[in-house]
Amino acid sequence: MHTIDWYLDQAIARKGLSSDRQLANHLGLSPGPVCQYRTKRTWPAPATMARIAELAGYDPAIALVELNIWKEQDGKARDVYSRILAKLTGAAATVLLLICSIAPTSAQTVNKSTWNEPYSVYYGDNATLL
Repeated sequence: MHTIDWYLDQAIARKGLSSDRQLANHLGLSPGPVCQYRTKRTWPAPATMARIAELAGYDPAIALVELNIWKEQDGKARDVYSRILAKLTGAAATVLLLICSIAPTSAQTVNKSTWNEPYSVYYGDNATLL
């Protein structure tokens, strides 16, 4: 699980910003809220957290669940949010594994077809276009 500081740092780095003040301006906020996020005096609104996650290059759905984990004081509700997070990250890992396991056709395989191969529609030495 990430922290709010991680999200803020990633957003600053990915956007090429140099400070929390610049990030706040980029989000359309005054500088105060971003500073308060870092000190944990307040938490971002869900829409703001989703925007920070997008700027950080991370899934806003996961970021919103993490936001609720950070904010939640009740251990039981926190456990529920943690289970939701585990399911979300598990589903994301499964999808990633499926995508990576599908062997894409390499460029070499595609370029092996020549004019004189039996599977070419232009089979033969005197190939002509139909």
